[in-house]
Amino acid sequence: HVDGSCWGNPGPAGFGGLICDSHGCWVRGFYGNIGHSNTLHAELTAILQGLNLAWELHYKDVVCVSDSLHALQLIKQPTILSHPFATLIESIKDFMKEDWKVEFMHTLRVC
Repeated sequence: HVDGSCWGNPGPAGFGGLICDSHGCWVRGFYGNIGHSNTLHAELTAILQGLNLAWELHYKDVVCVSDSLHALQLIKQPTILSHPFATLIESIKDFMKEDWKVEFMHTLRVC
């Protein structure tokens, strides 16, 4: 599960997430500050950092859950190279090419 947010849009931004095992039990959490940015940047960074951590933990079957439909659409569609986050999107797609199964799932935002 990943999430990104910012205070204002743009504004001070950060991300976080958690890795759960196949039983839904917490394994490890992660978070970070990306400085002054926007929500989409924070969401994409959360996805990339979550995949990176799952890879480091040697998971081979991963479901990445995000409440950002926009971020998930950008990952699933061909990358527009002029997009301001094209490099970040391509980094996520590069992770998907590794020897593992990665599935993305959208969830509704919970307040």
